[in-house]
Amino acid sequence: MYAVNINGGKHLSKLKTIFTDAFYIKKIKLNKNVLLPKVKKHILIKKIIPKVISKPLDILNIIKKDTKKKSLLKSKKYTNALKEFKNKNYSISYNLFDELFYTNLENININFYLGRSAFEVKNYEEALSAYERIIINRPQEIRIWLEIARTYYMQKDYQKSKQIFLDIKKQNPPTLVLTNINNYLSLIENKIKKHTFDGTLIMGIGYDSNIESKPDSFEYAGTLEDDYAFYHQEVLLLNHKYKYSDTLNIKNTFMVYNKGIKDYKSKNVKLVSYTPSIESIYKNYVFTYALNIDKLWYGPNPYLTTYSFIPKVSYKYSPKTTVESSFKYQSKSNLIKENENRDSTYIQADIAIKHILSKKILLKSLLLTSKERKDDGTTTNIDYTSYSLYAMLNYSYSPKIIISPKIKYTKKDYKDEKTSCIKNEFNQLICEEKKQKNDEYLYNITGTYLLSKKSIIQSIFNYKYNSSNTVDNKYEKYTLGVNFIKMF
Repeated sequence: MYAVNINGGKHLSKLKTIFTDAFYIKKIKLNKNVLLPKVKKHILIKKIIPKVISKPLDILNIIKKDTKKKSLLKSKKYTNALKEFKNKNYSISYNLFDELFYTNLENININFYLGRSAFEVKNYEEALSAYERIIINRPQEIRIWLEIARTYYMQKDYQKSKQIFLDIKKQNPPTLVLTNINNYLSLIENKIKKHTFDGTLIMGIGYDSNIESKPDSFEYAGTLEDDYAFYHQEVLLLNHKYKYSDTLNIKNTFMVYNKGIKDYKSKNVKLVSYTPSIESIYKNYVFTYALNIDKLWYGPNPYLTTYSFIPKVSYKYSPKTTVESSFKYQSKSNLIKENENRDSTYIQADIAIKHILSKKILLKSLLLTSKERKDDGTTTNIDYTSYSLYAMLNYSYSPKIIISPKIKYTKKDYKDEKTSCIKNEFNQLICEEKKQKNDEYLYNITGTYLLSKKSIIQSIFNYKYNSSNTVDNKYEKYTLGVNFIKMF
């Protein structure tokens, strides 16, 4: 004998207890003043899925077959409850179906929609009780077993959820059902695993219209020169995650970057980066605390080392909208002697909003502010404050093609005056002291083609224009590139 949906320790005014022996349901009316002993609210009905399973559950057909009081389907109370469910007003539909349940305990459609409504309002115990009342009389229905497995998954009872999904899978369900089962089984494996490893390999070639640049703050500023060149680049990204609990992850990320420029070996770039982090999850919030160590080579020589602390918070405001904010504190240490006086501290803060506009369109906007201050010395082109505004759109043209335009504006004001010189119409050199002010405009469009789930071809076009009140800092450049991306 199994007890389902018993509310212990409370005065009950209505019928809400079912006891089952085999497939016989006996209704017991409770006196409103009777105090039930404290009993666990939900006890799993241990029912083995039959080896022979009928076609997937069609709830409408079951309603027609099993509902003795067909007038119920036309009643105002039922139609209102169903309307609220279809309109996704699940709290209202839950209350309405819960009221209907008291006088229609065995009604399959009421139990089904009560269970579905309870699931959507995260009352998982009530959802399980409703589904199990259906299973008592119809143990062969795949749809109900799927709902039970989904509910266990949401309760984080992954072993029970996995076992039910595997049992259903053995019965050769329809293709769509099988796909959904495999997706859930994959999610469960990721939840159960303590250690996960993954990586990304990127190999690309490209064209740069202005290579006269030097790495500074990991940004590559161009010049008035217009030397161009072809380049190749490779990126290897390795990730390890240790799942300490459902709400705490420990991550380690290692990256190697290489960029080689044809006929300009002195401008080749290499970067090695290591980032350990802790990720904490609380309700709709994800908190990340990361450390980062980077070492950069420019040409054949070590050029720059940085040490960073990067806390970040992500908040899921709604199913379609996520808000993210991060802070970065970075110490820069130059490794070549002539740049020793350029050691500095860099601070950055940003806030971003991601919004799913439709099934095909994702929007992202970002506001960023940063500043850099030299540790000591009199170098004038280090200390600055900047503000950036960024907007990006991801458009899924088809299941395999994604088009992503992006624009970014950055205003950078330097703190110290510097000497700026320009030749006049008589070829005379005229110099003046002024604080450098830059306005940078970046336009980008990226096209992505999915060869498979883990293989991508990507084409990129960038145009960058830097306007400045100092002539020697004005420049423009564009790059074209094609990357092959392999995830593993």
